Amino acid sequence: DSRVMLTYPRVQVIGFDMATSLEFLGGLGLWGEVALTLHEDLYRVVATGPVLGVNEAERELEKGSFVKAVIGMDYTPISWMYINVQYLYGFLDEFGSGNLQNYLVAGIDFKLARDKLLIRTFSIVNLDDGSFVLFPAIQVKAWSGGSILLGAFLYSSILPDSDPAKKFESPAAGKSNFFLQARANF
Repeated sequence: DSRVMLTYPRVQVIGFDMATSLEFLGGLGLWGEVALTLHEDLYRVVATGPVLGVNEAERELEKGSFVKAVIGMDYTPISWMYINVQYLYGFLDEFGSGNLQNYLVAGIDFKLARDKLLIRTFSIVNLDDGSFVLFPAIQVKAWSGGSILLGAFLYSSILPDSDPAKKFESPAAGKSNFFLQARANF
């Protein structure tokens, strides 16, 4: 028998955000967020029982603090086109001062045929290791209250080598996939 006990450190987050729209630039939207995270020690407890006799508490991360931030802009230059660009310091799944990386998120939407057709392409690029995820999609509003979406999540790297430690090429990210989704509201 073995037993793994997950513990969660006490975490306090102090943050600030701002957003504005610059009308003199055609309604260009700007935003930013900064968060300071203060946390206790993070432990992993492993108990294997009397046969192996391992009963350990391993400290994964010492008590400390770290800052995550995002700045971004969005713009609709014409009624059927939307552009979004963001810089992230620290992705959603990153925790601790030595684990934060830099990312660029960018995308564009085209709404055509009186908003019945949406063509989207978004991407997240890890600026530290060159890996990325690309999200192309086409959505058709085929009926009132319903739509069909065809898309993909494509994981790869700008750099040719295949390092399993890369964020979006790691086994944890999963394999590239395509999907077809239908929605109906009643």
